[in-house]
Amino acid sequence: LDSELDADNTLSSLSVAEGKLVPEFEPNLTDYSIAVPEGTTSLNISAQATSSTATVQIGAFTTIPRSDKVIVTAENGSKREYTIHVTIQAKILSTYDAKDLGISIGPNPVNHRLQIKSDLFSGMEQLSIFDLSGKMMRLPITRLGSGNYEVEMKSLKNGVYILKLEADKSNYSFRVFKK
Repeated sequence: LDSELDADNTLSSLSVAEGKLVPEFEPNLTDYSIAVPEGTTSLNISAQATSSTATVQIGAFTTIPRSDKVIVTAENGSKREYTIHVTIQAKILSTYDAKDLGISIGPNPVNHRLQIKSDLFSGMEQLSIFDLSGKMMRLPITRLGSGNYEVEMKSLKNGVYILKLEADKSNYSFRVFKK
């Protein structure tokens, strides 16, 4: 008898009022991320099941940062979980703020090579440069020693870029000017 019950446990839509899901929603993708502004205490999730006979249960999403789930239960009892990982957006800091954190970034503005130095980054997980549209720039990054890096930026057009440093479970973003 259960074989006659609707087995569709997908969502037709999933959105968050406080921002944009990454990647963009697709019914068969079940893992998403969203970065929300600091101070956000809860999320307003909107989810619609594809089948009118399915039920949707939306997690609390009141502890940020963390992950929570949207669970779709089909009429036949089968379940699908959509996970949303919620993080806090990194603040974009100036290189003056970097000095307060014990990070040296320079020269800024930069012509060719940008130096990044800090004892905080002995275990640097990732160093990336983005343009203002959010596109990651593919640039040569050289590790010169513990916590000491050099980024070759001469191929970039003049303008403002975002340097993102990830280390020891901390994320920092800084404005860098290319001249």
